[in-house]
Amino acid sequence: MKNPISLILILILTLTFAGCQPQVAQKVKESVSKVTQKETEKDPYADWQIFENQKHKFSFKYPAGWELSENVDRPDLYTLTLSRKDISQEKVMVYTEEMDAAYSINISVEPNTKGFSAEESYLDMFGESSKAKAKEGIEEVTFGGVTGIKYPEFAAPSSGPATGILIAHNEKLYRFVYGALAHQETHEKYLPEFMDILKTLKFLD
Repeated sequence: MKNPISLILILILTLTFAGCQPQVAQKVKESVSKVTQKETEKDPYADWQIFENQKHKFSFKYPAGWELSENVDRPDLYTLTLSRKDISQEKVMVYTEEMDAAYSINISVEPNTKGFSAEESYLDMFGESSKAKAKEGIEEVTFGGVTGIKYPEFAAPSSGPATGILIAHNEKLYRFVYGALAHQETHEKYLPEFMDILKTLKFLD
């Protein structure tokens, strides 16, 4: 005959294990969920190229398909351009000439000599009579941890207005302008990429 105490211990252990099974399953489920979440939280821009300028204290990433060229580097102005053509579209008629659809992101850095905010700097370009209307077209945005503005830029002759981002930071004005020579229906084709590029913006200070 088995020891009654042993039987009681076996019974207690069995009941305890049975009671813990849902908790164990839940913990396993939570662990799997956390691993899956970490996988989805991986940097979506990890394979993009990195541009960094220590002199003007900023960096960003950009995807394949864009060509980068630095244009001007003076004490009062620094400019560079990201550009790409899209030959999958029909050619664009610009005045009397057919051209491949082309997209550009023009970036400039200049001294903020007046110490203005981004909004003040933008509105300073307008006369008093037109400032109120110009203000209606701007939107507050934040990139690189710094608040700036989004505003409409000049209009392309073929398709429509460009989109500008202006940020005032550390006595400098950083301007990013997306534009295109394209068809009206494809003018904003790469605008989402432009916004994603801005999401990678960092100020090196």
